[in-house]
Amino acid sequence: MSRRKSKVSIPGIKPMKESQLQKNCVEWFSYQYQKYRKLLFAVPNGAYLSGTEEERAIQWNRLKSEGAVPGVSDLILAVPSARTSVLFIEMKRPGGGNGQSGDQREFQLAVESAGYQYEVIDDLDDFMMLVTMHMSSALI
Repeated sequence: MSRRKSKVSIPGIKPMKESQLQKNCVEWFSYQYQKYRKLLFAVPNGAYLSGTEEERAIQWNRLKSEGAVPGVSDLILAVPSARTSVLFIEMKRPGGGNGQSGDQREFQLAVESAGYQYEVIDDLDDFMMLVTMHMSSALI
């Protein structure tokens, strides 16, 4: 989905973080598709766990027993369209440099093998284009 972008750095300007891009995308969706705003949601698998290494391991094991799956996409859009009933969106830092992890690639393969759509997004414009195309054939 992503277009080729030039990696131009501007002195004194910090690159946007992945979390800020995700916030911008969610905010745009919530404004553009108010009726469906609760159907785009984040999966906090990337949440930072606190404490010692042992305490973090205990926390992660608890989360896994509750259904947390390593590599799950950052956003899920549960609006069925003509192409797919669920759209999985993995957010990446604008400008690249932090590709998918092994767990994320495995999750993508599982999702696509099941017939769902999975996209990696690193740009608000790409997100808007993807979602607009998806929503133009929404079945609800």
